Order: sequence, then structure tokens, then C-alpha cells
Amino acid sequence: MPVRTRRIAVPRAVRWGTFASMIGACAACAALVGCRAAAVRPEGGVASTQAAAVAPVFYPGPPARAHIVAIGPLTGHALAAKPPGKLRRAVTGETTGPALVSELLRPLSLTVRAGQILVVDVGRNAIVQIDPGTGEIRSVALKGMGEFFRPVAIATDGQGDLYVADAQAGRVIAVGSGNTVLRTYRLGDSAPFAPIDLAVSAERLYVVNRAGRRVEIFERDSGRYVGPFANSGPGRSAFPVGVALDGEGNVYVVDMAASRVRVYDPGGVLLRQIGAPGDRPGLLAQPRSVAVGPDGITYVSDAATQIVQMFRPPASLLMYFGGTGGTIGSMTMPAKVITDRTLLQTFASRLPAGFVPQYMIFVANQFGPGRIGVYAFGQVPPAGEEPTAP
Repeated sequence: MPVRTRRIAVPRAVRWGTFASMIGACAACAALVGCRAAAVRPEGGVASTQAAAVAPVFYPGPPARAHIVAIGPLTGHALAAKPPGKLRRAVTGETTGPALVSELLRPLSLTVRAGQILVVDVGRNAIVQIDPGTGEIRSVALKGMGEFFRPVAIATDGQGDLYVADAQAGRVIAVGSGNTVLRTYRLGDSAPFAPIDLAVSAERLYVVNRAGRRVEIFERDSGRYVGPFANSGPGRSAFPVGVALDGEGNVYVVDMAASRVRVYDPGGVLLRQIGAPGDRPGLLAQPRSVAVGPDGITYVSDAATQIVQMFRPPASLLMYFGGTGGTIGSMTMPAKVITDRTLLQTFASRLPAGFVPQYMIFVANQFGPGRIGVYAFGQVPPAGEEPTAP
């Protein structure tokens, strides 16, 4: 029979544990799958409340087979480092005297570029860069920005260019190699524009405009404004706060007012909706961000329930992870969630033995000790089977 919570019956697709048990998934399942405890590595920027080795946290908990493993939050720390060489300055835009930052204060958005994690830290009103291999964290200076700059969101495209939403100036800035500003995206002088989230395709830039309560479309290469996206009809989002794209170019919009994620085709036709108002599995209380994995799984962060829920296509609940409780996988006001394959090798040594990862998941937590939650999606092979590469 399906597992039940107090209010709803959890679908058979999520028989991997109740809402409460998954949030409190214990590290004891490390012994179940025969894995070693993940060591705390201060040089890697992995924070822990214990100085000794701690076990990773699996979701779902035993006796189910785990599909998500939390390997510890990434907080970053400053290192006394020699000035970067010419090649590194050309690639990253770092100065000869980089501003080293002690730790993240309030990360709101993040992306991955060239093996580095770039984070919008609204607590510092800055963009910071974390080297996930060493844990080194430093501020990123953008050339040609001018005096007024208040970053709130960041994204990258397939060419490695960055796109930064500047809420104070009402603009989005494209940043190329050397961290030099390439172009600026704006609406007309009289149109209200407060960008708060971004998604980039090969041809378009999608921007969530808080002031206009809609998603705006720009031509990526020219900066020309195309118009609002899906701004009429029954499928219109009332209060969008997040946007993402899948591999087919479909657009996922987080509508916080409706507690749903709406999925559109590239032309703005509503395809389906994910979630509904509520605080139980499959429902959304305060959805904040959405991401789509390379396998088509949709990830939705919820700032009210402090979790990330996973939905398989078209819109059925798969599982969820995070929650409160002080474990290395817990969350505090989660905001941006992203998936990434490029850093699998970087984090491979921190994954428990026997766990076969497919891609990484990063979650920006606005408060609490775990500023950037680091997770891997994959699986533990059944007993008696040898792990195989994804």
C-alpha cells in the first residue's frame, strides 16, 4: 500500500519514504550500502559541525536505494595565494591583487563556468568565485560596470559568457572572457524592469521581470528586446520568480502566486503544470527556483518547506531531499537550484564508495551554515552488482 502522510496519500511513484523520514534521512544507510564515511576536507571548502569524518546523507533513507547523496555544504574560504598569472587573468579576469573573501554571507543565485562556481552573494552585493577543488573564494570584478551595481541573478551560456541581472540599474549584462562587459539588455526608458532570474538558450535570453510580473525575451547576441513571454491567456503566470530551460527549449516558469511551475513550448504555448498549493509531497508552498536535469527530471526549490522536490516527466513526484535538522544535506531558505555535469570529476573523491553519480546538484541557501548545498544524483547498485560508470 502507498505510504501515507497526515493529509494526503503519497503516490506509488514515491514509495521511498514519507515526507518526514526523507527530510530526516540518516547517515546510517552508509553502512547499509557498504560505503565509507566521507571525510571533512577543509582544503576543499566543505564545512561540517564536526572536526572528525562524517558520513554522507542519502535520500531516500534506508531501506530504499538512494538516488541523492549530500556530501556537505560548500562555504568557501580565503586562502593566501600568490597573484594570478597572465593566462589566469585573461581567462578569469582576476586582478593582480584579488580581493579574498572569508565566507559567503547570503548566496542567492549561482552558475558554473570553466570549473568554477560563480555565486551572487547579496549579503556582499557582489559576485564571488569558488574553486570547488581548493575551496578558495574571491570576489569577481567586472570591467566596465560603472558605479551602480546590484547583482541578484547569474547564468551562463554554452560559450562560457555570463549573464548578470542588475536589479538596481534595471538591466542584464552579458560578460565575456576576461570578465569584460559585452552588451546590456534593457527595456524602454519608461518600462519598469527589475530582473530577478535568467535562462539562456542558443538564440534567446529569458528574464524574469519582477516589476512587470512577467518573463521578458531578448535576442541573445544582439540584445534586442523581442517582447513578453506567454503574457496572455489562461496559462499566464501571475507572479513569476524563476525560469529555466530543458534540452528541447521548453521554458519552465516558477509562479509563486499560484504555487506551480508552468511549462511552455518555445512559442509560449502552455504544455503542462507541475505542483499545486500545499505543504505535502508533490505540492508547493513557496516555490523559488526550478532546474531541469540532463535526464529531464525537474527540480523545484521551496523556501517554505526547505526542500527540493524532484518531478519526472510529465509532472509526477519522484522524490525530495533537504529539509531542516542540521544534517549536511539540510537547507535554510533555499533559492537557486542548478544541475551540472562538468564538476563530476572534481567531486568524485568526496562521493561514498559504491555510489554511481550522473550529475551534480547545487542549491544556494540564503541563511544558515550550509551556504551552497552540494548533492549528487545517481544510484547505489543492488547488492551483489558491481558499480558501473553512468
